[in-house]
Amino acid sequence: MKLELVDVNAAAKEIDVTAAFLRQLAREGKIPSYRLSRRTLRFDLHELRDWMKRNAEQHHVRAAS
Repeated sequence: MKLELVDVNAAAKEIDVTAAFLRQLAREGKIPSYRLSRRTLRFDLHELRDWMKRNAEQHHVRAAS
């Protein structure tokens, strides 16, 4: 599958969070991201959507317990 890289603002809009929160998740290694240079951070939309699905499922399982 080909990477569909987007910048922080587009990725944040895709998953309905702030860009600052998304950067924090990337910095903490909690979300897949690509650092292209010191100032350039990108996200693959396919990986981002998969991460959201897994995260939502885990949250749903914890809430049901």
